Amino acid sequence: ADVSNSGNIEVHGLYYGTGIAASSYYGSTVTNTGGSIYVYALGGATGIDAQSPFGDVTVVNASDITAVGLYYGAIGINANSVYGDTHVTNSGDIYAASIYGAATGVYALGEGSSVDNSGSITAVVQGDVARATGVINAASYTGDAITTNSGDINAIAQGGVAPYGVYEAQ
Repeated sequence: ADVSNSGNIEVHGLYYGTGIAASSYYGSTVTNTGGSIYVYALGGATGIDAQSPFGDVTVVNASDITAVGLYYGAIGINANSVYGDTHVTNSGDIYAASIYGAATGVYALGEGSSVDNSGSITAVVQGDVARATGVINAASYTGDAITTNSGDINAIAQGGVAPYGVYEAQ
């Protein structure tokens, strides 16, 4: 699945909302330049969701993303592959917020995974069990997780479990 966007996207969801969704068995690519994405939901919210179980996933974002999911959490960019590599390049501003769920600016998971961020990422949560994370970058199997950051990452957990700026796992 290949998605390219340069316009504004605004989503208001009750249970869940997603700004851009791309899913394919053998590879997904999302390019978002120029337009902003705003997703608000009572449940969960995701700005960009790109997934592929057997192929590579690539997300290039140069726009602002706001994802607010009150009860089930919020993710700015979700890039996920089981047997392929995942690549996320972000130069836009990402804001993810939740009251009762987790908030994550960028979540990347792949056999090998890379995140290159030069934008500003802010994750904010409230609640006793809420978790805020700027970037989660994880590689499965024998791949490497590589994170490069030259932007600002802020993780704020007000009453939450813990804030994490960058969490990387291999």
